[in-house]
This record gives sequence, C-alpha cells and structure tokens, in this order.
Amino acid sequence: MRKGITLKDIARKLNMSVSTVSKALNKDKTISALTRERVQAMAEKVNYIPNETARNFKLSKTYTIGLVIPDLLDQFYVLAINGVEKIANHEKYNVIIAQSHEDVATEEKILKVLLRNRVDGVIAVITRHTINMSLFKHLETIGIPVVFIAREPADSTYNSVVTKNLEGSFAATEHLILKGHSRIAHLMGPSSMNTSIVRLQGYKN
Repeated sequence: MRKGITLKDIARKLNMSVSTVSKALNKDKTISALTRERVQAMAEKVNYIPNETARNFKLSKTYTIGLVIPDLLDQFYVLAINGVEKIANHEKYNVIIAQSHEDVATEEKILKVLLRNRVDGVIAVITRHTINMSLFKHLETIGIPVVFIAREPADSTYNSVVTKNLEGSFAATEHLILKGHSRIAHLMGPSSMNTSIVRLQGYKN
C-alpha cells in the first residue's frame, strides 16, 4: 500500500521547515501570503491529505460525539439526530450514531467502541433494560461527559435533557378527570428509568 504524502515530504520539496509548511496550510498570519500560496499549490499538486488523527492526538481532541439511540426507525429519534447533528456541525464536530436496539449488551459494546475511539462526549438514550450505569460513570470519570436524552436513568445525578414528564403526566390525568372519568389506569414504564417514576408521580398527584 502506497504511503500518503506527509508534511515532511512537502517541506523537503519546497526546502522549508515542517513547522513553516504546517503554519502555511493552517493559514497562519505569521507566514507570508506568497509562502502560503506556494505551500498550498504544492499540497494540491501532490494530493496532500491532512492527518486528522495525528492532529487530534496532539490537541487531545477528536471533534467527535457519540450518539447512542435505541432505534433509527423511530421518528422521535430521527428528529433528535437531526437536532444533534445540526448543532454539532455548527460547532465543527462530527457525530457517530449507533443503535442499541434496546439491548443492554449491544449498548455496552457501543460504549466501549466510543471509549476506544476517545470521543469528546456521549449523548445517549438508555435502553429500557439498562440498570447498571458503571460504564457511563467510567466515561465521565475519565473526562468524557455524558448527557442523556428522552429517558432519564433512575440516578438523577446525571445530566439529561428530557420532556416535562411530571407536568405532562399530571396534565393528561387531569384532562381525563375533568372529562368526568374516575377509573383511570396508568401503564408504567420500566422502574429502572427515572422517566417512568416521574410520570407515575404525576399521575398520582
């Protein structure tokens, strides 16, 4: 396999230092316009492709965010993906999207892959069956922030962005009461999720 052109190769061809070439490609104002043009022209001529991995390693950032959702076919999550990608792109971040399919083992596997790839943050919708939060806790411990959306874990100390579940459940139940109904059932979600507990409380209130 042919090795890609490096900064050293360009520097050698132009008889410049690697530092000068790097600064010129990054449009550093300390480098003259003429030098920047020469370097850019040579980079295009030899089809130079920047090594983002090396650059990110140096900066200790990957400019990627992991987004873990249960199902891509769910319209709610499609809208969530669009929202996340819109903001991420504006901030020059890439988004890695993965599906857990409501499976705890798959969720764990995804998180380990994101961890190995050193993402800068994780946005997650936990599965209906997720109880053990140790892997999420581990991510935060090593400096990878985690934000939950749609479903809150039972441990409410995590950062999350969710709907007003208490108020919504209360309003829905109140609406039925005002309609004259008195035998109102509540079908509760998994008790492992704070969302389920809060909705139940709204119903009880």
